[in-house]
Amino acid sequence: CLQYDPALRPASAAALALELRQCRTPLRRARRWSIAHQVFVCALLAVSAAGAIGGALYWWQRDPYDQRQYIAAQAAFAHKDNVAAMSYATNAIAAKPQRADALELRAFARMASSDFSGALLDIQAAANGKPSARLLALQGYCQYRLKLYVEAGACYQQAVADGYKRPDGWNNLAFYHCNFGNLTEAKRLLDIAAADPSAPYQVYLNRAIVELKFAYKNQPHDLPAAIHDVERAIQLNGPNADMELLAARLSATAARNDAAYVADSLSHLEKACSLGLATKPMTLSADPDFAALRSQPRFQQVMGRLPTSTMAPPPERIIAPSFKD
Repeated sequence: CLQYDPALRPASAAALALELRQCRTPLRRARRWSIAHQVFVCALLAVSAAGAIGGALYWWQRDPYDQRQYIAAQAAFAHKDNVAAMSYATNAIAAKPQRADALELRAFARMASSDFSGALLDIQAAANGKPSARLLALQGYCQYRLKLYVEAGACYQQAVADGYKRPDGWNNLAFYHCNFGNLTEAKRLLDIAAADPSAPYQVYLNRAIVELKFAYKNQPHDLPAAIHDVERAIQLNGPNADMELLAARLSATAARNDAAYVADSLSHLEKACSLGLATKPMTLSADPDFAALRSQPRFQQVMGRLPTSTMAPPPERIIAPSFKD
């Protein structure tokens, strides 16, 4: 209305009202407010810019999808959630098909779920035709579980030859030789495994069994050492009816030449009975290993107390590989 040039003045009240309304549009109001609050607006823009840059850096530095899935699979497996571990590992493999560590992790999750056929396929895929000593040992373990004993023995033989120097490798290869009658080689391998301070109970259990088989074949043997081994296995694994029976059998065999072992054999036999040893009295009383005990009243008492079912499963003789190794 105050324009010097009349041509620039509103022609009517309606035109004046229109121009006033245009001055109050959100854009113009925001502009006027920004000019009036310049410090606040500058600070807001700085914070927004920092957030945008931080977000961009986060996405730029973030692990790829397959790595995130693999880390999730590791966490699930550590918490014994094998189903989730397999699912995450499968996602990682789908994103990167030749990811050997994800295939190996999924194999361990499958082994923990007793899916040894699936685990074997994953291990072979991880090897991609060039298996490492570790993958050969894993393959051999799965083949043992699938009762492919010859194939398992060949895998462990190659794994040890390629540098797999661990108690589970020596023990599981010794188990193969023991089952196929090569007791001398089995004993040699078990002696190597037992020299490792971390050797688990299976090493001592198998070495005791080998010594007993030497005794059956009238070959040089050391029954006192075998008794010590099975007692060490019991100490490491905990009470077990079958291992107590083995200790009783070893002591009874030693009692043929030294009557001092009769009491030890009876003690182990009583422990086996208390732990739920499942065998028929007639079978045990006719067992030639216990011939030196038949005249003992304690032996007859044990025969009368034998239960009809076991309370615990038999001990494992092969060692499961560790994911952390």
